[in-house]
Amino acid sequence: MKKPIVVSIVNHKGGVGKTTSVINLSAVIADSPKLRKIKKKVLVIDFDHQANATLVLYRKCDGESSIYHKLLEYSGITITHDSQEYPMDVLVKPSTIENVDIFPANSLVSTAEYELLNATSRETILKRIINHNQDFLSQYAYILIDCPPSLGVLTTNAIIASDYLLIPLDASLFSMEGVSILDKTILRLQKLFDIHTSIAGMFFVRYQPLESVHKEAKELMRREKGDLLLEQSIRKNTEIEKATYHKQPVITYSPTSLGSRNYQALGREFLKRTFKK
Repeated sequence: MKKPIVVSIVNHKGGVGKTTSVINLSAVIADSPKLRKIKKKVLVIDFDHQANATLVLYRKCDGESSIYHKLLEYSGITITHDSQEYPMDVLVKPSTIENVDIFPANSLVSTAEYELLNATSRETILKRIINHNQDFLSQYAYILIDCPPSLGVLTTNAIIASDYLLIPLDASLFSMEGVSILDKTILRLQKLFDIHTSIAGMFFVRYQPLESVHKEAKELMRREKGDLLLEQSIRKNTEIEKATYHKQPVITYSPTSLGSRNYQALGREFLKRTFKK
């Protein structure tokens, strides 16, 4: 049984387009000829307590079971005297995008960072969830994880569970400094947990090629990271924000827009690097 490729979209700086990129890349990948040929889907895991991916791809689900309940189930921690199991086929929901499903989050995820601190092997809970549910997960070619803007327990879990990391950037100094911190974190986790997680690529969002600071930032990252910086950037385009507001990926909301073309090109570049027959 072939396992899905697990990819975390991660940058501990907020506001760099992680959720927007997860939503749009999931749509592009699910609609790609490669996945249509093998008749497999994409699963989005919402690991952010803001639950914006859940809101766009499903609905607000406070009061419902979510990824939070599965994390605590595998941690061995009892949730307010509730020790029941939560089947994957109940927790995972169809999304508003064809061939994309969502493992939803809600506000309870914000407490998971604290509740998991005393759990045994807390850093590998998500990896165990994925490994122990391969029968269910075999319907997916890719699992995309929308990470929170931090390097806490949840992001650590996501990195350890992943085959690849995809890192969105903006042109600010803080975003690029964050890459250096993330590099050190990955190296530390590789040594501690004997994992083989690697960076599939980095890409700029809201990129404006006529702005000197944007051009300089891209040139700097190219010099420092070489081929890890993907060729395709996501240009600043209002259609992307409009699509998110209307709870759609830009490829369906505005198929011929610059934002749609950018995400489709980024998806093709990403698949070329990661897809295995």
